[in-house]
Amino acid sequence: MAQGLFGRVSAAYQNYFIRTAHLGAVALGTQPLTNVYFGNPLYHLSGFVSGATGLALDHISTIPVIRAFNKPEFRERGLNEIYGESSVVLGKHPTMQQYVRRSILIDLFVLGASSFFPTVGYAYLSISPMLNRNNRDISQKIEASLESRIERT
Repeated sequence: MAQGLFGRVSAAYQNYFIRTAHLGAVALGTQPLTNVYFGNPLYHLSGFVSGATGLALDHISTIPVIRAFNKPEFRERGLNEIYGESSVVLGKHPTMQQYVRRSILIDLFVLGASSFFPTVGYAYLSISPMLNRNNRDISQKIEASLESRIERT
């Protein structure tokens, strides 16, 4: 049952607004609890490290999906109508160059916010398992679709 619940929760994180709401709720909800540490360099460092770890986990799972988007068979089989990136900043089917260029902006924002408000880093790290699972599932579905010999009708 727990596996099914985690699967349903990670599937819900395909929605960009649900992810944003989670980040906001965790960041704002935990800020009053950790305010006493504000100004302590280790507190701010922990936020930076949490944000960097969350970003790394997100990138590790997103890159295979972006590579799949850029395969010629992806468009030939009509998978571009089914699958796409949900990030407003990245666009629906970014190339690897677009992904790197545009994600740098997101990374700088997250790392800066995580350094100043460490709860943003904690929130991003808390959402990373769901993002990772969702990206891996989508990557596997795309690869299975690309490997199948059955043409879409």
